[in-house]
Amino acid sequence: MIIVQEPWNAADSGSLAALLRAALDGCDPDEPRLVLLPLADGGGETGEPACLALLGRVAREQRAWLAGAVRYAAGSVGFLVDPQGEALLRTPKILPDLAEGYADTPSALAEPAAFAVARLPFAQVALLVGEDATAAHLVRAAMWRGAELLLNPSREYGDEQFGIRQQARMARAYENHLCLATASPRVRRHAGGFEERLPPASALYDEWALPTRAAGDESFLRLAPDI
Repeated sequence: MIIVQEPWNAADSGSLAALLRAALDGCDPDEPRLVLLPLADGGGETGEPACLALLGRVAREQRAWLAGAVRYAAGSVGFLVDPQGEALLRTPKILPDLAEGYADTPSALAEPAAFAVARLPFAQVALLVGEDATAAHLVRAAMWRGAELLLNPSREYGDEQFGIRQQARMARAYENHLCLATASPRVRRHAGGFEERLPPASALYDEWALPTRAAGDESFLRLAPDI
């Protein structure tokens, strides 16, 4: 499993393919490979069907499972695409975007949540976007649906709640006996070319509360979760 800390754009297939080639460099192409991307830096304005078509094409070219999240006008949506380019999971973000500024994007609090689970060769996988993975009742619902590995594409900021959000992710893994993998980008690109540096927040939390965290702004964490 590879957790990515690089920013990416859901409308730029060339740069995404190059990113995945670098992430998968040295991995056995005949073994199951899962790449977890953070919340996309952009591209959502092209619409969900166009983004999913692009993601499916890149996943098929690289022969890997690909997970992440994209922000659209209607809110943030997480995805999991298989090596054949088929979308296995589509999970809207349920809670407001607290770290991002909850007034800026819609939430899905008023919609029924499926808590869908996909069966991969190495684990049963669910997906929660951003702060949804810190909420005890949401993670518990995914666990009761059969999740063994919870994927959490996000984008974290240094604020007064930063530490407790990471502790909450660790606690959710421990109390539900599952592995929780979160990906957060090392920078956020703003209009005009400015790059805002973000704190390292990517990590894999196992069921024994023993996290493997990003040490800094490395591009990738290559991990083998023990399911």
